[in-house]
Amino acid sequence: MRETPFYWSHGEERDDLLFCMHGIGSCADAFLPQRDLADELHHRLVAWDAPGYRYSADPASEPGIDGWADAAADLISSLGYERAVVLGVSWGGVTAPWPPSSPASSETAVSRRARCVAAGPKKT
Repeated sequence: MRETPFYWSHGEERDDLLFCMHGIGSCADAFLPQRDLADELHHRLVAWDAPGYRYSADPASEPGIDGWADAAADLISSLGYERAVVLGVSWGGVTAPWPPSSPASSETAVSRRARCVAAGPKKT
């Protein structure tokens, strides 16, 4: 079983999920200013420290894009959500679990919508 990455949560568990993924050199706290917006939108805001960042454990091996997408999808599922709105900034946008990068990883397509801010092109 994988170790659950560190995350913080703001809002009601019954609300739709807005899952935030940071870029390289950042952390979950980059999304603290979005709490008021999440309240206005009636969304639960969850921001993580990606595997190997700040409070999250280092992965056993280099996870690559698919590994980070899988870890995000696993965390979203462990929170009881089948779908989420994903906001990825920079590397967080590249590694967001939507769309699936391969048929084998189609179960990681948890995003109802994805917004990638200053992110490079998705791998195909």
